[in-house]
Amino acid sequence: MRILLIRPGALGDTILTLPIIAAILQKHPGSHLTLLGNPQYGFLLPEAVNADSFDSLKWSWIFEPKSGPSHNSEILPELAYVILKNHKLVTESLRSAGIETIVASSQPEEGKSIVETLCERLSLPVPERQPYLKRMTRSEPSNRVWLAPGSGSLIKNASPDLFRNVLESVCKHYDLQPVITLGEADATLLNDEHFRTLETKQQPDIIYNKSLEFIITTYCNSKIYIGNDSGVSHLAAALDIPCILFFTITDPRIWAPYTKTERLLVLRLRDQTTLSEESHNEIHSQIRAFLLRKLPLPQTRPSI
Repeated sequence: MRILLIRPGALGDTILTLPIIAAILQKHPGSHLTLLGNPQYGFLLPEAVNADSFDSLKWSWIFEPKSGPSHNSEILPELAYVILKNHKLVTESLRSAGIETIVASSQPEEGKSIVETLCERLSLPVPERQPYLKRMTRSEPSNRVWLAPGSGSLIKNASPDLFRNVLESVCKHYDLQPVITLGEADATLLNDEHFRTLETKQQPDIIYNKSLEFIITTYCNSKIYIGNDSGVSHLAAALDIPCILFFTITDPRIWAPYTKTERLLVLRLRDQTTLSEESHNEIHSQIRAFLLRKLPLPQTRPSI
């Protein structure tokens, strides 16, 4: 069976689509699946899945219900799954072309993982929580702690001061080399006072605006990842790296990475501007307990 899945979005959306793809292939074994989304992330998809652009000219007819597919188009799918906030136009086009179409609004349901919500709306089996990109990792973990203090949106970021404090705590007990990755949208952090302090004290490697392929190849075997609610955090979790994640304005019950829960420590900071000393202590206590579970025999730095 030829199946089309329409799910545009950024990195995080694409990674959260991986378990939905697994559910489609489970329900329709042996089918030929094409994801119509963001083609720059096509290399993240399973080998059996084709990737095409949501804006591709050959699919333009789905936005024009009266035009229909051109005679030069490829063989049409027999079934389409559509995940869009506004899906009426696309649904009308697909059904007018004789394609069975199952639709799900991309709006989340309160308090429930977006993956589970979408699978239920599409009448798909709820997929297993697992690291869907583990195939891209290397076997031996490195001696590295990977931080991504940005997210592309300042209001989704925990404060650089909190990242600094957490990194100091980690490096106090573990002999790990810190590395910080920043994307183009995180450039303002380079001038942040607390970020500069972090850079000076811990002497991390600063990696700025590198390709996703480079990030995966270089940091896929990090021992620990620390980040915000971001596409890079979803990437780290999908690579099966133990993750410490800060959520500010978004709900982790909906948007946390869809992987094994024991691989995640999710800390919800509803109002980080007024974190009390007690709250800071609680955060550090949870982080220490998580690290001890993931790195049960820490190598302390030798005293000088």
